[in-house]
Amino acid sequence: RRVAITAGHVMLDRLDIPSEVKVHDKNLRARSVDNMTNTTGLANCGGKFDQGLSDIHAFSQPGYMRVFGGTLLDTDEVPQVISDCIDLLSLNKNITEEGLFRRCGNATELKAIKECYNTGQSIDLDNYCPHTIAAALKTYLRELSIPLLTFEAYPTISSWNEFTAETQLLLSKKLLESIPPVHYCCVRALMLFLNKVVSSSSQNLMTSQNLSIVIGPNLTWSRHTITTLADINNINSFTQYLIDNPVLFERETNNHVSGGAPTASVTS
Repeated sequence: RRVAITAGHVMLDRLDIPSEVKVHDKNLRARSVDNMTNTTGLANCGGKFDQGLSDIHAFSQPGYMRVFGGTLLDTDEVPQVISDCIDLLSLNKNITEEGLFRRCGNATELKAIKECYNTGQSIDLDNYCPHTIAAALKTYLRELSIPLLTFEAYPTISSWNEFTAETQLLLSKKLLESIPPVHYCCVRALMLFLNKVVSSSSQNLMTSQNLSIVIGPNLTWSRHTITTLADINNINSFTQYLIDNPVLFERETNNHVSGGAPTASVTS
């Protein structure tokens, strides 16, 4: 597969991709018969859209709110796009869908969803397939100007596997208490939902490990450095840790900074 397909799960410019691989991928795309209509290799995959001239023009138009590519700090509650996606994907008909968050959505539908949220139009996500809704959620997280788990948490998360189980527990509590309240509320909502997805893994085949691979890289990245494959492995491990341990989110969300830490044991 082309490297570009990976863009459905992570921003490619944040990865340390060898120059030889980039050249080989470029040559593959140059030989592709659909190169003119699918230069990113994502025509039928719900991944990242390049910001073309039409998007730049749209950003300057009245009523364009740019929900995608914005910041969580503009609100004090879980953004509508996150709650909408979680609500729809939580339905039994969707949460049991095989390959949820792993399989690609429809690129045209994803673009339409983004446009509706960015222009404040009403939208009924029930009209879209669950894979496209899942792709919209991943895209929203991936395009945040400040990552959900913040830039400041990146050094700790990107070294996650170096810590002992006891240290991981202490660090996870400290990290969750340190991020802005709205970021914590979103992390809590997302992780509790993903834990439910795992509960249906006998049908959707998405274990916490599988989910962490496709969700993790969208939650944090470095402000200054390229993310290595080793970093991603650590990020995925931390994401799996959060998914597997809903007890970490048992505190009241509006007291997450000063609230007491959970006392129940967690899964290593």
